[in-house]
Amino acid sequence: MRQLRRIAGVIAGIAGLAAIPVTDAQAAVRVCQSLVASELVSDAVESKARAKAISGWTLKARSTGSRNASWRVADNKILRCARLPAGRFDCVAVGRPCTIRQTPPPAKRGKSKQSSIAI
Repeated sequence: MRQLRRIAGVIAGIAGLAAIPVTDAQAAVRVCQSLVASELVSDAVESKARAKAISGWTLKARSTGSRNASWRVADNKILRCARLPAGRFDCVAVGRPCTIRQTPPPAKRGKSKQSSIAI
C-alpha cells in the first residue's frame, strides 16, 4: 500500500512538471576568428619554447581583435616544435582564437568558410 502511494506521488510530480511552460533554451557558443600564427621561437628547453610560442600566439591573437584570446579555447590549434642540430628547440603555435558567447551572433550570409593565416 505504501509503495502504491509512493508511485502515485511520483506520477503526480511528473504530471506537475509537464504543466511548467517551456521557453526557448539558449546555450553558450564558441565564436572563432581567422587563423593566427605565432612567431617562430627558440629555446634550449623544449617546454620553455612551447610556452613562448603559446604566449606569442596569445599576444598576436589579442592584437587582431580577440580581447579574451585563450589557447585553451582556441580552435584548430597546432603547436609544433623541432629540435635543431645545435640542441635548441624551435616552436610555433597556430590556431583560431575563440570567445565564448552566451547567445550566438547573427548569421553572416555569403561568406566563405575558408580562412587565411595572419602572420
